[in-house]
Amino acid sequence: MVVDNLTHMVTTVCTLKCKYCATLIPAFRDAGKAVHYPLDNLMSEIALIFKIYSRVDNFRPQGGESFLHPQIREILIGLNQYSQQFGRIILVTNGTYALRTAVVDTLHNLKYDYLVRIDDYGKHSIKLNELLRQCDENHIKYEVCHYNEKEQYFGGWLDLSLSDTPVTGSLTERFTRCKNRYSCKTIQDGKLWGCGIAASAAIIERFKSNDDDYVDLTGALPIDEMVNQTMKLGEKPFSVCAYCEGYDPENGRRIPAAEQL
Repeated sequence: MVVDNLTHMVTTVCTLKCKYCATLIPAFRDAGKAVHYPLDNLMSEIALIFKIYSRVDNFRPQGGESFLHPQIREILIGLNQYSQQFGRIILVTNGTYALRTAVVDTLHNLKYDYLVRIDDYGKHSIKLNELLRQCDENHIKYEVCHYNEKEQYFGGWLDLSLSDTPVTGSLTERFTRCKNRYSCKTIQDGKLWGCGIAASAAIIERFKSNDDDYVDLTGALPIDEMVNQTMKLGEKPFSVCAYCEGYDPENGRRIPAAEQL
């Protein structure tokens, strides 16, 4: 089984508090659940994922601010053993945090394909120039997506705010249009979720999840059953879909990125 994109939430700690954060990071902070997930747990999840999937085109260790994780270099080094099963590793950072020397050295010496995606949030990305210098001087592969006062990459963020009451209109139609149902699989807190928004909403206890929203990665199920359940993720709406307009790049409302609470 092959998947295009797979996100692995390594931390819910962040340097920003974005009003329209798609992974609801400010709510994790408010709920006292902003944490760096333990390295042993993360590596166990990765090991299971590469038994479920024969290949992941783009694997994304993510946050929060992923580079804040105190053991991010150990995570990157640990991925070496699975390098034949992924296309590249993508790390997203918000330009507020310069890389630690040990992380710079690790990135410089990685043997597999990777990309550091730097989101330029203008006045909020206070370490952008230093981060760019680090990447240039150490031959670290990167790209910059500009969401600043002069430019909004791809027209800005999509508004993925969750409603407190069910959204009107056809749930089936919204779900069919939503790109997240197949492209937003997320590993978080011991589960492979069919949708990252559903994962965050369930973990902060904003909405109750159901068994069809995720696959348990804690080892309670045999691999064959995990594979079967994974294949079914996205066949029908997740529990949170009734309260979401869906990830619809063609019809969704665009908003300025990184507006702070």
